[in-house]
Amino acid sequence: MRVSVTSFNAGKLFPWGASESQMDAVVGQLVPQGTPVDVFALGFQELALIWEGSFPQLIQEYVDTVQQSVLRVLDRLYPNQYKSVADHHVGCIALLVFARNDAPDVELTFKSSCLRGLGGSSLKGAAAIRLALADGQSLSLICCHFNANEGEANLQRRVEDYNAVWAQCQEDLQLVRCPSPHAIFFGDLNFRVRGVDWNQATTLDYNTLLSKNDELNLLRVRRGVIFQQFTEPAISFKQTYKYNLHNPQNTYNGKRIPSWCDRILHGQYIDPPQDVVYRALPRTDTLLFTDHQPVSLTMTLPTVEQAGPRPSEHTSPITEQTNVADLAIGYAGWSYAKRVHVYLIVFIVVFSFFML
Repeated sequence: MRVSVTSFNAGKLFPWGASESQMDAVVGQLVPQGTPVDVFALGFQELALIWEGSFPQLIQEYVDTVQQSVLRVLDRLYPNQYKSVADHHVGCIALLVFARNDAPDVELTFKSSCLRGLGGSSLKGAAAIRLALADGQSLSLICCHFNANEGEANLQRRVEDYNAVWAQCQEDLQLVRCPSPHAIFFGDLNFRVRGVDWNQATTLDYNTLLSKNDELNLLRVRRGVIFQQFTEPAISFKQTYKYNLHNPQNTYNGKRIPSWCDRILHGQYIDPPQDVVYRALPRTDTLLFTDHQPVSLTMTLPTVEQAGPRPSEHTSPITEQTNVADLAIGYAGWSYAKRVHVYLIVFIVVFSFFML
């Protein structure tokens, strides 16, 4: 089975007010080209404004809009070949899955949500899906957004984010009772390049930076702290963050050390995946609204023997629940965006005047 995954941090600036053709132009940069794949997963981080992520119904409307755009683009590339299989979102983290129409055995089995933001909010975390495939196989897709910023304390929080997300997914997706190496862990993991300055980060050889200065590789490869069940194909593209906005020269912002924040890892196999293509997608004019560069991984999964029982199918989707932290963030952001505080001040002033 050939699978393709794209991860894209939209920087809270996805062009929701754009026309249908403009929307399709953006989405068209994110879908796989060439020979059709069997399953395509599209993961987003910061798909909307921070406060909007506190309202699941609003985010679902955005997800539905993207889903329709993806299907339009896929239909133009591969007429009548694709369908939507599943979608899930946590805050502004969203995961959409599509499959070829002639792959009838691709079905949703489980969803998982993990909230890792401030105060237990959905500002950071993960949205995950497990699919049932043909011949008793299954595929888990885990779309994440980890803690941001540089420094040791923020790095430790990212490690905690990984541990919490992986533990939650193992439980919700039945990865302990029904293990499978077909798992793809991806997103804006936010691991940074450390120990060098901005000039060094933009001039030193990629391999040197990745082996000696990239936090994810230092923790996974050298120290064996995280992602021990996963592997990452060799990176042959430059850092995916932080770009200057609306700059066709694709220059990096001097306020952050350029880093490979956007990553895709897959489960470990005895017989590795074939025809692996791991790349950063071009920052064309339609994608200059964000400071991230999307990445994609396309590969042919090996057939493996399913350990343990097959996961139960047709599990009911998780009901989104907004917690107190999300409510506070959501309504505070909504009030500011709608200038409610201005109207409130005017009301108080006018009311006070008439009460004098």
